[in-house]
Amino acid sequence: MIEQAAIEADSGIYAYIMDNVVDGVAYEYLDIPMSRASFFRRRKKFFELLSAKKI
Repeated sequence: MIEQAAIEADSGIYAYIMDNVVDGVAYEYLDIPMSRASFFRRRKKFFELLSAKKI
């Protein structure tokens, strides 16, 4: 369920979302190809999707 929500949030960077959320890797250490603001918008979407799935 967690991985599916990450894929739905953004399939291109879902692995980075998983590393950040599940493993606690900070954005600064992810070497991700997008701005911090863009990443955190997708991360927020991930949590919204995950919350909706739990209901």
